[in-house]
Amino acid sequence: MREIITGLTPQQQALISIYREKWLNAICLTRPIDRAEATAAIQLVYQALDLPQPKILFFDSPLGIVKEILENSYPNNRSFERAYNKFSRQIVNHLDLGIYDQVEEEVYYYIYEREINRLAFKMYGWETWRVPDLWRKIWEGICEVLIDHQDKLYSTFRFLENCIDTIMIRDYKLCKIDFFISALNCHYDREKWHALTSLVRSCGFVLLGEQVCFVSDRPRKLSLDGSCHLHAEGEPAIKFADGFRAYLYHGIRLPKKYGKVCPKEWRSQWLLSEEDDELRRILIQEIGYEKICKELQTIQLDCWGECTLLKIDSDIDVIPVHLLGISDPTTKKIRFCRVPPDLQTAKQAVEWIN
Repeated sequence: MREIITGLTPQQQALISIYREKWLNAICLTRPIDRAEATAAIQLVYQALDLPQPKILFFDSPLGIVKEILENSYPNNRSFERAYNKFSRQIVNHLDLGIYDQVEEEVYYYIYEREINRLAFKMYGWETWRVPDLWRKIWEGICEVLIDHQDKLYSTFRFLENCIDTIMIRDYKLCKIDFFISALNCHYDREKWHALTSLVRSCGFVLLGEQVCFVSDRPRKLSLDGSCHLHAEGEPAIKFADGFRAYLYHGIRLPKKYGKVCPKEWRSQWLLSEEDDELRRILIQEIGYEKICKELQTIQLDCWGECTLLKIDSDIDVIPVHLLGISDPTTKKIRFCRVPPDLQTAKQAVEWIN
């Protein structure tokens, strides 16, 4: 019986960041998948799961998978749910638990929770790191494209809850398992590890079924900001070969009418019809109060020296927008600061700011 790993050497400790960087660098692959390689990888997975080899259907994007399900009315969602659960239990969790049994619990959680995740926080900001959040953003984009099929989309989403996002597996599981296997020499099921890594390296999004397997290609474009939010300005942040795309602003999905326009050209008038609170906040933040005051009607409430208390005479936010305009006597430029709407005078607003 192998000895339980109770600690790390300094050399092993130093390797953690290298493994983390290895898998982080693999996150944003945008090259087309090789269908022959993907087919071989899927066959390995089904073999490891002891399932008969499926019919494999390839699509340029997840939108293609959704359209296929909508058009052909696949009735047996349970088939996909069973296959997904079997994959999670017999491959991913099997490998993970096999390692857990060989490592002292404190060491296991130290490596994963404190070291691997801490490195992600340091490099990208953990709150924003969950690129695979990517799958949710893609689903929201699919709903926008297929708005005329809203009545059927819920049942379709029940299928896609079982979709395997290889980016998510890469980030959440492979880095940890790879480190334990390669750096700490833990023993493991070679067939299952080979099947898992082959799937992740060869495919984009995969929907396993007991008789059929849907495979989506990777995005052709995946754009991130410095904090690893999905983000692009005036163009899609995610784009697939079939033209399906999604617009995002620092991780927040934008409707096409905003996303296709550079933020510097966003118009204050959009605030008058926008009902989503989060989108209104983004529009206000990017447009800026100075431009909003110029483009929308304002009411002067009070003056005090170089300061003017204003109210925007439109419902552009959940609470009334009151601003204190502070004029620079030298440059004559006005700086705007938002203040609570219950302040009655410009002097009160100045005191509140200071």
